[in-house]
Amino acid sequence: MEFRSIGFRIDLKSRIQRGCPYILNRSSWDAQPYISREKLKTLPVAHIVIRQLPASNSIVNQQDCIKTIKDLQDSQMKQRGWADIGYNFLLCSDSDDQQQIYRGRGWAYVGAHCIGYNFKSLGIGLIGNYATEKSLNAFKSLIQCGITKNDIVKNFTMVGYSSSSDIYEYYLKYFRNDSDLHYSNQISGTQFFCG
Repeated sequence: MEFRSIGFRIDLKSRIQRGCPYILNRSSWDAQPYISREKLKTLPVAHIVIRQLPASNSIVNQQDCIKTIKDLQDSQMKQRGWADIGYNFLLCSDSDDQQQIYRGRGWAYVGAHCIGYNFKSLGIGLIGNYATEKSLNAFKSLIQCGITKNDIVKNFTMVGYSSSSDIYEYYLKYFRNDSDLHYSNQISGTQFFCG
């Protein structure tokens, strides 16, 4: 549904849900159409998989982010034969400390990001510097949005990727004393890995 008034166009479908960050749609990074999709059978999910994604070059601006995401989708679909990009969401931080959240598979669909967790988690891939304040806040706001939308349980388990454990350990430590974000391995320090 659209409303047009004095040069303004409001698309009600794309309005930001209260308490949610702005998430760029697949069209913003010129995503290929997915081949197939499978809905998650258990919502809200109890696990969030976080992984630092390698970038082919330094991430200078958002065009570099988009190219990296497109290249990732191309390789996952063409070389691995996957139905789409593996991650539900991608966060990209460029050298100007700009942070964007891009939709991959989205909230309700099974990803291909972590063997053993794909059917019960959301996968978040991070491109660029994951340790900036904006990057940390974008991750936190995305998780809080999922909790508000009832797509993520409030006391979720954070899962890392064995080949990029630095980001996982950094996020566990950074959010350990955050009273707004609760994850089940926050106090115990128990670590969960895949891949």
